[in-house]
Amino acid sequence: MTSIISELQAGSPETRRRLAVYCLKDAYLPQRLLQKLMCIINYAEMARVTGVPLSYLLTRGQQIKVMSQLYRKAKSLGLLLPVSSRKGAEGEKFEGATVIDPIKVSVNALDGASDGAPDGASVCH
Repeated sequence: MTSIISELQAGSPETRRRLAVYCLKDAYLPQRLLQKLMCIINYAEMARVTGVPLSYLLTRGQQIKVMSQLYRKAKSLGLLLPVSSRKGAEGEKFEGATVIDPIKVSVNALDGASDGAPDGASVCH
């Protein structure tokens, strides 16, 4: 089974040109998307403000960003933050949350503009 790309590459100069245009668009469009959404800039600024490496923003949660800021502020004030040690011995099993079976419930959501909610009953003003 040959791919379309192989066929275009093995074809005429016109098909190779078509393949080259496709490859250029394939590389350019994600760059434009990143530029428009400013992903790199946002991640770099978040890393700078929170004091964590850029990779932590993609692989770790909120807690590392919060703790990093707390440690930075505590250090500037000459304070130390307590560190809680992990509970439990090595190899000890940890019991997680209990997951219950979901139940099916009808939920009617009404906004203040609908006829179903009395005036003044809307929580969004």
